[in-house]
Amino acid sequence: IHCNTMSSNTQDKSDEAFECMVRVNLNDLDKPHKLSKWFKALPLFKQQYLRVMSIDAESKHDPQDIAMCDELAAFAYKNNLIGPHLLRNFGKADLENIITQINDISMS
Repeated sequence: IHCNTMSSNTQDKSDEAFECMVRVNLNDLDKPHKLSKWFKALPLFKQQYLRVMSIDAESKHDPQDIAMCDELAAFAYKNNLIGPHLLRNFGKADLENIITQINDISMS
């Protein structure tokens, strides 16, 4: 994925990063490290989404979002998941299973 932020303005860079997240093609996340980086960026996507939607939420900088996405990224990397895997027969139950596994590991 090549999303260049050419702007020197911090807000413009943030907006460009948001656009990159929105337009990602999971087929482009064809290496575990690429999918992991995308998962780690999801909390930033949430912050931008809330800003764009003019939602003033207390959870804009939720440490739990960051921790869960970090764990999800680590899980994806460790298990060699790639974006195309998510496009084929991957649903809510699969995500819930992964989150359960992450929580089980975190609790042990």
